[in-house]
Amino acid sequence: MIYGFVISIIMVLTVKRMLYWLSVLQQKEYRTDRLLLFLKSKEGTRAFFSLLPLPKEFSRTGLKRPKITLRIFVITAMSVSLLIIWSIVFTRQESLITISALVIFYIFTPIIVASIAAISSIPANLITATLLFLASSKLRQTHPLVIGITGSYGKTSTKLLLNHVLSTTLNVHCTPKSFNTPLSMSRDILQNYHNEKILVLEFAAYRKGEIQKLTSFFSPEIAVVTGFAPQHLGLFGSEDQIKQAKAELVQAVPNTNPVFCNGDDDGAIEICKLGKKEPTLYHADLLKDMQLDMNGHLSFVWNRTAVHTQLVGLHYANNIACVISVAEYLGMKPQDIILALQRFNPPDSFMQIIRGKQGAQIIDDGRTSNPKGFIAALSLLKAIKKDHTILITNGIVDLGRSSESIHLELAKKAKEIVDTVIYTGSEGKEQFSQVFGDHCIWKEQDMARELEKAKQTTSILIEGFLPKKYEVYL
Repeated sequence: MIYGFVISIIMVLTVKRMLYWLSVLQQKEYRTDRLLLFLKSKEGTRAFFSLLPLPKEFSRTGLKRPKITLRIFVITAMSVSLLIIWSIVFTRQESLITISALVIFYIFTPIIVASIAAISSIPANLITATLLFLASSKLRQTHPLVIGITGSYGKTSTKLLLNHVLSTTLNVHCTPKSFNTPLSMSRDILQNYHNEKILVLEFAAYRKGEIQKLTSFFSPEIAVVTGFAPQHLGLFGSEDQIKQAKAELVQAVPNTNPVFCNGDDDGAIEICKLGKKEPTLYHADLLKDMQLDMNGHLSFVWNRTAVHTQLVGLHYANNIACVISVAEYLGMKPQDIILALQRFNPPDSFMQIIRGKQGAQIIDDGRTSNPKGFIAALSLLKAIKKDHTILITNGIVDLGRSSESIHLELAKKAKEIVDTVIYTGSEGKEQFSQVFGDHCIWKEQDMARELEKAKQTTSILIEGFLPKKYEVYL
């Protein structure tokens, strides 16, 4: 009886551990290289060796689990099937051998999930290749003007804003949200592209050659380079490798066609040089008399006209300058551009300012984080902060060996603006603790007490992904 009880407990713990690592795999876009990089990080190492879960991890909010998709269903089914087969094989052995075998499976569940994900990538890659071919064939029938956008930051926001402005007078389609993988791009084109004259696409990469492959299916006639930051440095290995990967989009543009480049970012200019193109530079100072109102909304003067937008933060000036430059190149009139900019209602992928339950001012930048975006969010906080300031962050992932130095620099910049840091992750926690001391909080009970005090005189910056279990406190 005790023997059966022990086996049941191990099986339950194994399924729970499996759900955690499946959710991590999903966050890493099913890429084994990103999952293995996570395993090498401090957070991943801690998760690997955390063999005794806390009771709260079995609650609805504490249990980390993946969203149900076809691919996650297949990987889960394969993982559970392997666990069942493993248990059947060893239940025929002596009790001590059976328990030892199940414990081994439990410990190495992350490696097992990674291995199954690698196997599942074979049919997934075949499906993606087929969809890419079909999507490319569909585009060859209509030959739309493809605008490709790349960079370490600002790709999605520039794409969505550009699509909104151009669509007011031109026939445009763009991929939704942050769709920038071969699968998501090709599926959207097959399902939602209806012979529009202009197609705006976002090109991302974790390795050299990935953008080059995409451009062979979706050949850009105009390129936009939004900027450079050491994002995903752990995967690329060096900053130069990142720049060379982004330059693949620039190289794909015909020599006589324009490449619009963020002239305020030296890394972006270097990307264009690596792509062997002379770029058309755009600058934030195209916008004059930039100001933020009490709610953080950006206003400026352009073409001798005052423009009031719903965009939150001065850092969107570069996005706007880019959009104006591209729109004018495509023949849009200044008055149409201005009207479109004023009518743009930013979706939740843009920085937002909301109110907390007790009236606190919350700057929500709770999506993927990169060093330059982090600094931009801190600058916004500094411009509109109230009496007490709180930063909530889980750090920046995929930075590899540069993680400590980058997080230390960010912590020092944050110290100039922020009173208290609530740290929800592991990467960078040591550096923020070093700078903030007792004012860096990571225990949930301390976090709850701090946020309960967040009244109307408090500003809270959420930088990066915020786990759902913490949303209840806001």
